[in-house]
Amino acid sequence: MKWNIDMLHDVKSVTKSIVALTIGAAIKHGYIESVDQSIFDYLPQYRHLKNEGREAITIEHLVSMTSGLKWDEWGAPLNSTDNDIISLWFPPCDMDPLSCILSRPVVDEPGSSFIYCGGNSILLGEIIRNATHMDLAQFSKKYLFEPMSIDTVSWPARFKNGVIDGAGGLYLRPRDMLKIGVTMLNDGKWKGTQVISEDWVRK
Repeated sequence: MKWNIDMLHDVKSVTKSIVALTIGAAIKHGYIESVDQSIFDYLPQYRHLKNEGREAITIEHLVSMTSGLKWDEWGAPLNSTDNDIISLWFPPCDMDPLSCILSRPVVDEPGSSFIYCGGNSILLGEIIRNATHMDLAQFSKKYLFEPMSIDTVSWPARFKNGVIDGAGGLYLRPRDMLKIGVTMLNDGKWKGTQVISEDWVRK
């Protein structure tokens, strides 16, 4: 394969950082009031799981990987369904990954400890969809990528129910990754436009 400047790259878990930026953009534009809100404010169809400690999980806990949900992405290889992020792509989770993520027991008080959990980022993507009535691809295009003149993006990884893989499903060009990096270094500004609030960049 011959690489060129216009080829998209699978950016893997960098996707999680992009999803975190979309949450900042959603707050900036008034779609989400605060990261201190319960995740179930924006996941109404899963409120039957708002119990057994999960009722304490906020949006901030998802962004900071401190949800407290039992999760293991490092204890098994990426070709094994014993790896929790891989198991989402196989029955029964592939039809409704959010139910599988939110059904996990809470093993630590939310906010008290870091557990690397791709499921958190997938939940954030659906919070964006429910808060804005745009899916993650549509919202990020309008409020993140277009303001930075990024016009070549792909989110091909989707579960059977249409949920976008917010944990590792994004493809970008290297030059557009650079634009995002420069924007962050400039406190959320790209060529004079405040794409992400300075407060969110600091946070």
